[in-house]
Amino acid sequence: MRPDKANAGEPRERAEAMRELEIQRRQQAEDLRAVLALTVGGRYPGRELLKRLMDDCQVFEEGFEASSRVYYLQGRRSIGLDLRKQIRAVEPRALFEMEMKQLKEENFDGNR
Repeated sequence: MRPDKANAGEPRERAEAMRELEIQRRQQAEDLRAVLALTVGGRYPGRELLKRLMDDCQVFEEGFEASSRVYYLQGRRSIGLDLRKQIRAVEPRALFEMEMKQLKEENFDGNR
């Protein structure tokens, strides 16, 4: 369902579009919960994948660069921040655990 359908002219159409959007949001949240809960041999590969994606998006990096590349970097970072926001909305504890694991690894490796 496209968000612009929520701007349909008739009240009945708007109500139907809003119901469809809510169903879609719930399904996306359920899908994300399933990915976060996935375990294999005591590991959480879904969380690890999402964390790598957020790292690739440089969520925790400074985004300033003295060139037009800053727009590209901020776009990537925006995607990562949106992903982080979605995780926090459906499973805040999972996000906390992912970030604590990252901090432990950084302190152990002496990174950053």
